[in-house]
Amino acid sequence: MADTCLFCRIARGELPVPLLAESARCVAFRDISPQAPKHFLVIPREHFDSLNAVSDPTLIGEMMIMARDVA
Repeated sequence: MADTCLFCRIARGELPVPLLAESARCVAFRDISPQAPKHFLVIPREHFDSLNAVSDPTLIGEMMIMARDVA
């Protein structure tokens, strides 16, 4: 699944998306169809089927901190 996942391809740098922020474990970029002036996505570099599948609280914390910093 990670090979064809759009978000995984963005995280790996396979698609030319300007990043707002990046770290070893997550990236942030603008939404392709923004619904608000500061509409962006923060995603983990590792593939997860859903947020419920993320069992590492430090990863969720890193994503929240990145979202705060970008906002």
